[in-house]
Amino acid sequence: MESIVSIIQEIKHLLSENRLHEAAVLVTHGLETFPDQMDMILCAGVVQEKAGNIDDAIVCYETAMKVEPWSVEPISKMANLLIKQHRWHESIPFLEKMLQKEPNNPTVLLSLGTACLRISQYERAVKLLEKARQLAPYDIAILTNLGVTYRFLRRYEDAVETLEAGLQQNSRDGFLISALASVYTDMGDYKNAYYYSQKILNSSHLDAGILAGAAYPLVKLGYYDKAEELYRNALKFDSFHAGSRFGLGCILFLKGKFHEGWPFYQARFDIMQSWLNGPWPAWQGEDLRGKRLFVRAEQGAGDTIQFCRYIKVLHQMGVEVMFSFQPPLGRLLSCLNGYARLFPKKEINIDEIEADYQTALLDLPFLLGIKEISHITADGPYLEVSNKVLGKWREILSVYPESLKVGLVWAGNPNHVDDHNRSIKLSKLAPLSTIPGVRLYSLQIGEASSQLEKCRDTLEIVDLTQEITDFADTAAFIECLDVVVSVDTATAHLAGAIGKPVIILLPFSPDWRWFLDRDDSPWYPTARLLRQPAPGEWEPVIERLVEILGEWEK
Repeated sequence: MESIVSIIQEIKHLLSENRLHEAAVLVTHGLETFPDQMDMILCAGVVQEKAGNIDDAIVCYETAMKVEPWSVEPISKMANLLIKQHRWHESIPFLEKMLQKEPNNPTVLLSLGTACLRISQYERAVKLLEKARQLAPYDIAILTNLGVTYRFLRRYEDAVETLEAGLQQNSRDGFLISALASVYTDMGDYKNAYYYSQKILNSSHLDAGILAGAAYPLVKLGYYDKAEELYRNALKFDSFHAGSRFGLGCILFLKGKFHEGWPFYQARFDIMQSWLNGPWPAWQGEDLRGKRLFVRAEQGAGDTIQFCRYIKVLHQMGVEVMFSFQPPLGRLLSCLNGYARLFPKKEINIDEIEADYQTALLDLPFLLGIKEISHITADGPYLEVSNKVLGKWREILSVYPESLKVGLVWAGNPNHVDDHNRSIKLSKLAPLSTIPGVRLYSLQIGEASSQLEKCRDTLEIVDLTQEITDFADTAAFIECLDVVVSVDTATAHLAGAIGKPVIILLPFSPDWRWFLDRDDSPWYPTARLLRQPAPGEWEPVIERLVEILGEWEK
């Protein structure tokens, strides 16, 4: 009788020669002979994985774990498969089991730390990767991932030290150079950022990820054509590389090339790990009259506020719309009740929904025919302020003397990847206190509101944010003001959506929706854009803002 060892050895030999069909035939024979042997089941999983049958491979690994739940090997194979598929969330429980069995294995610590990094669990990632570095101080993969984690935690000095330690091991490692270029970009050290972005191109190895890393600093420095070229070159290495596709899509959008950029922008689902998960087919532009469409909000509240304008358009087309969005927007978006069935929740039970198609909210403008900037129409406000909530805020503000009432937002969500570029320290807005006849009101929510106390001596700002419970309150508050001044946040979108004058302060390299070289916004007729003239330069923006508010006619 054949031994299991000999069968497995032959399967491995066949796989080494890429003779998949023969290996699969032998696996079938092996499973018939040894149906309950973990090693044979694992071998079957490897063959399925090599053949690209990922779901079948997962079933094999799961079966192997049931046969020998104490064994590390099937857990390891499952974790590695999920990592290769970039299914980071799913890989974590298996990596955790491996770590329980081998708590001082630097490879396991690296894998789990990397998975946590990829799903933005930076604090946990840094602890795992720091321990891995202690155990393997010269491992380049550990140093690279730890340096990247430090970057996202904005521990820039630690990031530079760690990545330079890696370069001491290999001075031409493209991933390390790419990571350093990104760190220096975030630090505002644009000389070093540009230096390392160019040095990447002479690294010992080039691939899509490395070229995308070289493109990132160029985007932030405003070299959009050069960055676009790098992203396109990256896609020659790997046409499905999510970071390159997403980066290229954003640049094309920034240039107003929606038709060309939209297919690349679909990579955002891979970047953000937020795929459409309903059982219905994705809407690709088919005639939906009389059909039911499930629309799922994505990304931040500002994105939802900006693009919910298309819910009414769908309704006017004869579409039955079901719209799921972030709960804090519930009262604000209740004005859409006549146009859609509303689900104010991020996670929904799909059994609650009867739909024919599904789509993500940010795909709507492109599915509805927006191919260039001139196709964007924004004739007026598309969100309404509740009269009941408005009455509350008029009463609150009635005690303050007549003046030019200016609402201020100086910072966005600190967890946003680009927040260090788009947000301002409140202290930089001190020149606003010199404008005669202006009363400033804080609209700032979150931890940045703590800056108010530090600026009491230089800025007189009325803080009524303790009365704000949700976006409906913020909308009513804004309606009682004369103008809103905001960095790129959800509040800026909200002011535009209700038709209130808003001055939006933008970094040198803005989000794509603000486009390039214009001081107005096709999305919001009441918006005025003030842009940094160079990376990190807020002073000229503030000077112009003071001039505008000083000339504002109430």
